[in-house]
Amino acid sequence: MKIIVWIIVVTVGVALLVGKSRKHRKENEKKNSIYESSHLEETNLIKTTAYSDNLMNKYEQLRELKKQGENKEAIKLALQLVEETEAENEQLSWGVAPAPYRELAILYRKEKDPTAELLILERYFSQTLAPGQSKYTLMDRYLKLSEKEGHQIPEHISLVFLNLRNGKN
Repeated sequence: MKIIVWIIVVTVGVALLVGKSRKHRKENEKKNSIYESSHLEETNLIKTTAYSDNLMNKYEQLRELKKQGENKEAIKLALQLVEETEAENEQLSWGVAPAPYRELAILYRKEKDPTAELLILERYFSQTLAPGQSKYTLMDRYLKLSEKEGHQIPEHISLVFLNLRNGKN
C-alpha cells in the first residue's frame, strides 16, 4: 500500500513539475518574442536614423556644390538622391519626396537644359507622390515649361494633373 501511495505522490509531483515547466517555457517564449520584436524595432530605428543622417549629409553636400557653382557634380548627387527616394518608396510605399526632383529641375534650368528639366519632372509625376504641397509647385513649373518649349504632355502625366486638381493624390 505504501508503495502505491508513494507512486501516486511521485506521479502527481512529476505532473505538477511538467505543468510548471510548460507554463514557464510559454512565459519565456512570450518574453523572447517581445524582446525580439523590440530589438527589431530598435534596429529599424537605428537604420532609419542612419539613413536620415546620410540623407541630410547628402543634402548639405548638394547645397555646398550649388553654392560653389559645381552644377555638374550637384546634378550627379541629386540624381543619387532621386534614386534613393525611389528605392525608399518601393520599400515603404510612402510616396517619393519632391525635394531631389525640384533640386534637379533647378540645376537643369541653370544649365539651360529644358529637356532634362521636363524629363526629371515627368519622372517625378510618374511616381507615387508623397503628401504635401510641393507637388503643386512642381506641376505649375512643368506646365509653364511645357508651354514655353511647345512640349506635348504625356497622357499619364495629364491624368496625374487632373487627379491633383480634383484633390486626389
